[in-house]
Amino acid sequence: MMKMKRWISLLLCVLLCVFLFPTVSFAAGETYSVTYNLTGMTKVQGPASIEKGHSLDVELELEKGYLNPQLTIKVGDRELVKGNDYTVIGYDNVFISIAGSSITDDVTITAVAEGQQLSDNATIKDLSYYDAVKMKSISLTPAEIEQAATPEGVALTLSHGNDGIIINFFTTLDDPKAQITRDPITYIKNGKGTQIIEVTAEDGVTTKTYTLHFTVDSQHVWGEPTWVWADDYSSATATFTCQTDSSHTAAPDVTLTRETVKATCTEDGKIVYTATVSLDGKTYTDERVETLLKTGHEAGTEWHSDAAGHWIECTVCGKRLTQADHTFDWIMDKETGSKHEKCTVCGYVKAAEESPAAGTPAGGNQAGDAGAPETGDDSNIALWVAAMLAAGTTLTGTVLYRRKKKYSR
Repeated sequence: MMKMKRWISLLLCVLLCVFLFPTVSFAAGETYSVTYNLTGMTKVQGPASIEKGHSLDVELELEKGYLNPQLTIKVGDRELVKGNDYTVIGYDNVFISIAGSSITDDVTITAVAEGQQLSDNATIKDLSYYDAVKMKSISLTPAEIEQAATPEGVALTLSHGNDGIIINFFTTLDDPKAQITRDPITYIKNGKGTQIIEVTAEDGVTTKTYTLHFTVDSQHVWGEPTWVWADDYSSATATFTCQTDSSHTAAPDVTLTRETVKATCTEDGKIVYTATVSLDGKTYTDERVETLLKTGHEAGTEWHSDAAGHWIECTVCGKRLTQADHTFDWIMDKETGSKHEKCTVCGYVKAAEESPAAGTPAGGNQAGDAGAPETGDDSNIALWVAAMLAAGTTLTGTVLYRRKKKYSR
């Protein structure tokens, strides 16, 4: 494209010379020298001599760091006039066309450009790359950027799972006028990749090369395992999936343990199944619980008792299930003459009591003791009646005998 522009500019110069200046015939064979006095400019094309009557075409180029070229053209001692004797097109590349009619002596072309101070700063200020697994940009520290500028470069670690991807970079130069070139892409293959960044300072001479060596972390980032249990809890599996690369899975051996808590009469029991697995030095566990329903009480068949009452006990835990007061009946012991109370339900027996002697009211009170409390016991009333009848008969017989004896006298 640049060459095409030059040729177009040169063609325009030629056409201008043809139309601006009339053709003049000179004697053939006369030649003039062409001298170039250049400061900050370089001759791209232009002859060292020119034949009389021929136009002179020259191309000059500004050197790096120079601007504002000033042009002076002389033929012999006469200074040519721009627009009348020659034309100039361009800035960085200057195209000069001198009419043949103006060349009547040796030609001297003087071009002086102003110099400027150009920066030699080829430093990268900020450098970052995108980690596709972490889904964020990772910035290099100033020390890492400095290390990258050494022949060895800097070693960087990508997250596990970045293999087979393209790394994107973001670069900020310390001097915006510097130019940066780098590999168009950095492809990570087999866990490795290298990026080379070339920075050229404004002066066009100073350069720095930054080298970044990438290595993908081989360590998996395991998430929590997915547990699968058999219906009867007799076995279990644990499957791990790498969080940074879902194509990587692991299923280590699982250890099962079982612990039983027996059910009681009033509380449920349970069987706790525990699965344990280890991966990369970390242990994971999972539990399943089988409920054992409470058994309820089992009532015994024998009564238990004390002075307060009687009850039935649970044969498993001993809890009193059915509790009630005693129901007593009096029992007479004919051999000893004592009596006692016995529960008609459980057979509990109170301590025996002595029966009252003949002629003595129940409760041990003497006849005629009007103030003695009644016992309320009339179970032996027949005995009392018989005793009273016997006493009455004896008394009557005695009276009759005494009277008969009296009358006999």
